Amino acid sequence: VNYPCHEGLSEFHRQKLLELNVYPVDGISNYSRSIPFKGAKESFLKSTGRSRFDVFEYRFTAPNTRGEEKNWWVMWDYYNGLVRVHDFFDCCKPGKVKKINPGLQSICHNITGGNLHAQGYWIPYPAAKALATKFCFRIRYALTIIFGEDFPPLCLPESHPNFGKYSIDLEIIESCKETSA
Repeated sequence: VNYPCHEGLSEFHRQKLLELNVYPVDGISNYSRSIPFKGAKESFLKSTGRSRFDVFEYRFTAPNTRGEEKNWWVMWDYYNGLVRVHDFFDCCKPGKVKKINPGLQSICHNITGGNLHAQGYWIPYPAAKALATKFCFRIRYALTIIFGEDFPPLCLPESHPNFGKYSIDLEIIESCKETSA
């Protein structure tokens, strides 16, 4: 496991997870599963050398942009660090991130076939964490299991002038490109 769950969180963070109806709140690392990739995109196999995702996943509840309570899923491949960001985007509605960050598109995978639950954009862990700090303030505590207790203070509040500006450090993108090569 190269990208483990951040379990054993402080009581403060555990309380926040309970408020967000995170399930399961404990032992997420016991709920790993493999999802075969059966899409038409050969680039995934070519760039990762893998034909499946080995994931940890959990659910949380938060309002969508219309204020309706909804379940959202956090899923990441614990082997290669690809993070499915589809629900981050749907929950918080950012703009076109790949066009703002040169080089990011070449290391993202848009999974459109196979398991419906795994469909969407998968972004390398460091880039996903950096990106989520720009627009995930209202769900920041739900992401502590994947990104750690240091994540919430990194998130820009909605009043911050750079909130919603999805540009991330080019060094992060370059590092992700080197790691995925």
